[in-house]
Amino acid sequence: AWSPDGKQIVYHSFHNSDWGLYAVDLVTLAITTVLDQPGVTEGGAVWAPDGSQLLFQSDANGNWDLYALDLTTGTVTQVTQGPGSHGSASVSPDGQCVVYHANPEGQYDLYLLNLAQPAQPIRLTDDPGDDQYPVWSPRGDVIAFQAFRSSWDIYLLDLTTMTTTRLSDGQGINWMPAWAPDGHQIAFAGQFRSSEPVTGLFITTLLGPETSSPSSLPGRNLCQRR
Repeated sequence: AWSPDGKQIVYHSFHNSDWGLYAVDLVTLAITTVLDQPGVTEGGAVWAPDGSQLLFQSDANGNWDLYALDLTTGTVTQVTQGPGSHGSASVSPDGQCVVYHANPEGQYDLYLLNLAQPAQPIRLTDDPGDDQYPVWSPRGDVIAFQAFRSSWDIYLLDLTTMTTTRLSDGQGINWMPAWAPDGHQIAFAGQFRSSEPVTGLFITTLLGPETSSPSSLPGRNLCQRR
């Protein structure tokens, strides 16, 4: 994961019989240990927009949960709790909320919580198929994710209307969406169904002007809802 200032990348790697988090300085190429607890697996790190903390998943308590690492104090705080696995965090552009996938009832659905009130997550999707790997749009009003209905496809969840729209064409397997910085395009991996499947990267352009700003995020308001 690129740091917000573009000066380093945090990644997970296997060292000393454990998966931990490491950072590489893009100027000096020096590698430093961010977090590597004995007997614990850490991964899936993402940055808060202001670069003050990392959100990551860990099995420190015997279950896959999300944790926050304060990069100033080194304090690690558990963010999610409860049954099932919790992972694939994406932080809102204002840094107040996080969306993630979890499977407390078997299938994976999307959940959203305010980092100041992590004990009160909001369930965003409820479908018999899996909804996974959510990614917040740069302007904060849409979440892209992969979902299995009749096939794996990329979907968009509008946080203002709470409606979902299929983005990919339902042909083959499509996964792991990523937003362009301006929010006008989404890249994703895909594989066509054929006798010899071909995997590639695809980019789709979204229509419509910018209508929201980080100072007034529908996602943030939803997260603060009681």
